[in-house]
Amino acid sequence: MIKALSEAQGSKAPIARIADKVAGVFVPVVVSIAVVTFIATWLITHDAVKALVHAVSVLVIACPCALGLATPAAIMVGVGLAVRQGIWFKNATALEAAGKIDTVVLDKTGTLTEGRPTIAATQLLGAYSEEQVLTIASALEAQTTHPIAKAFTENHQTHAFSKKNSNLHTLEGKGISAQVEGIGEVQIGSPAFTQISAPETDSIWQIATLVGMRINNQPAAIFAIADTLKADSQTAISRLKSMGIRTVILSGDRQSVVDHIAKQLGIDEAKGELTPRGKADFIQHLQAQGAHVAMIVMVSMTHQRWQQQRLVLR
Repeated sequence: MIKALSEAQGSKAPIARIADKVAGVFVPVVVSIAVVTFIATWLITHDAVKALVHAVSVLVIACPCALGLATPAAIMVGVGLAVRQGIWFKNATALEAAGKIDTVVLDKTGTLTEGRPTIAATQLLGAYSEEQVLTIASALEAQTTHPIAKAFTENHQTHAFSKKNSNLHTLEGKGISAQVEGIGEVQIGSPAFTQISAPETDSIWQIATLVGMRINNQPAAIFAIADTLKADSQTAISRLKSMGIRTVILSGDRQSVVDHIAKQLGIDEAKGELTPRGKADFIQHLQAQGAHVAMIVMVSMTHQRWQQQRLVLR
């Protein structure tokens, strides 16, 4: 951590590199002027001391300290103050970019919500019991890193499931599929991936994250996953809006769920049903329009594509 802080404070922002280039040209010019001043004064006054005083005066007045020293000092102080507030900048470039932000893009799970999803409702669609589908889902989800997997793995026992599974594949933005011994092919993921529609009998199904399950290409169950908003999400959004910063939520969840959260928090724009690639493309679209964008995601959801962005807050 100390090493990261030292590297951030010692890094150069683009403005600092410009200052170095200017100083690199400015210093020889100033020295040349000082030499000319010394020679001219000595030729006119024949007073070497007076000529030296004039030459030194030129050097003192024209010294590019503001260019060469002030910028690095400001970066060091800025990074240090940010750390006191619990904010870590990877380098000075990120610090400079932060000052230009006019649009903040937020992920939903673990950023606006607590990141502790639970199963709020289950509807069975096939011959398997609730205990069976939950046990199978928990065992397979335990092998993934998606935040939604916690709804199954942290609330249901998986050690009792002794059947082996193979050929487990994670499909980005969709779900997982695997061959389970004695059962067959199991697919778990979004309603679009599993081709299972949400029930319309209860409002929870309209505002919850839905996870479907198919076994041997037949609907087996659908789960409603609920997650609570963080206590400070509303305050954070309100502060951003008071600063004139546009807020956008991007999520892989259904549009109705994302719209519900955006309405609760007063977020300006909401985009749902996006893959990580879709989120990155949307951010690049905003940047192409001239927006200075910061993307806020939870650490475990930091995708390789976010590394292409100038400022990612985790």
